[in-house]
Amino acid sequence: MSGPKSTQLWSGAGAVSNVPGFKVYLVPFPPTCEHLAKHWYAIMSDALKTRTNGHVHAKKIRVYETPNSYADFPSGDLIVDQ
Repeated sequence: MSGPKSTQLWSGAGAVSNVPGFKVYLVPFPPTCEHLAKHWYAIMSDALKTRTNGHVHAKKIRVYETPNSYADFPSGDLIVDQ
């Protein structure tokens, strides 16, 4: 984007949070795909176990930074107990 509209849109967290469809997610670490994968894995793996009474366990989360760049945390697949 270029021009005055993009400057206004991306001028800070307050400006972005007022744009429909955007949410600001603040974290206490650099927001790289590696850090976000680890952070979201911790949150989602506990939620999956709780909501499925321990029948579903998250084994991996993949976060894309670009179409060709991503981070997995940790390695493995989703396992569903029978």
